[in-house]
Amino acid sequence: MVNWLYRLPDFAVFAVLIFPFVIAILIATYLGHRILSRFRADTSSFEIMDAFIAVSSAAAVILAFSLVQVDTSLRTLEDNITKEASAINSLDRILVRFGDQQSLSLRTPLMDYARTIVKEEWRELSDGERNDKVDDLQRVVAGGVRGIDPVTPLQITLYNEAVRALDQLQDLREGRLNAAAGGLSSLFWRAILAIFAILVLIAWHTEPTRKRVWSMGAIAATLGLLLALVVILDAPFAGENTVQPDAIDRIITIMSIRR
Repeated sequence: MVNWLYRLPDFAVFAVLIFPFVIAILIATYLGHRILSRFRADTSSFEIMDAFIAVSSAAAVILAFSLVQVDTSLRTLEDNITKEASAINSLDRILVRFGDQQSLSLRTPLMDYARTIVKEEWRELSDGERNDKVDDLQRVVAGGVRGIDPVTPLQITLYNEAVRALDQLQDLREGRLNAAAGGLSSLFWRAILAIFAILVLIAWHTEPTRKRVWSMGAIAATLGLLLALVVILDAPFAGENTVQPDAIDRIITIMSIRR
């Protein structure tokens, strides 16, 4: 729905979500007063301000809850990326310990798998896409691991560990891809737009005294700020502050020197 918003730098996200809302509130206040004042005798709007504060408080609660949710999801994603790198490293170490030619030959596609994630797939995550080359390398590694024929008790133990590492690796990658393809739901955006529209409508019926205008502008700016933070944190692979594949990059270095 708003993928273009996720691609903006942080300052642009703040500008897009704060200034239009504040301007809409101010315009509605002054324009509504000019139009409605000729039709009403009572210009007092204390009850209207109470309604504005109540609705904006509800919006703040929703946005604060959403902010906590997206921040938690971001921390979980970062932790899963570290686990994904660890799974790659564990599988490579097991292949070395297994020691036969078949298992050692699988280290090359595993290394290519990790490098392709860093150099190619990571860029495509901003579009929520998966990389076909990574898919192919994953199938090569998975088929090779499951095709190993363990003989000794040690090899059987290592084989079982390799299969577990492989399954974990696949699950964590799918979780990363799902996180890249996710985002705020259209229901969330409809609810937020509806609340903001209600606030503009309330502002339309408010008498624009200086204190009220400053109060409503500050409340509108605060809500826009909270919404901007939600949007920025909800796009871990797009925008200015993206999650980086540093953990996988470090594992590639370790794998390259492992013998």
